Amino acid sequence: MIEHFARVADAAKIPIMVQDAPLGGVTLSVHFLVRLAQEVPLVNYFKIESRLLQRSCAT
Repeated sequence: MIEHFARVADAAKIPIMVQDAPLGGVTLSVHFLVRLAQEVPLVNYFKIESRLLQRSCAT
């Protein structure tokens, strides 16, 4: 997956935001996000969603 983001960054040549949306069925680990930011310089932003926050806001 790191290679995917590296190719997107090379093609786009602009800063990239990665969104972690666990309700979509895939959760990106903190370890992965740190590694992604270290290995792909144009990954500059992260948007993190949380199931816990969504559950507490719904009640």
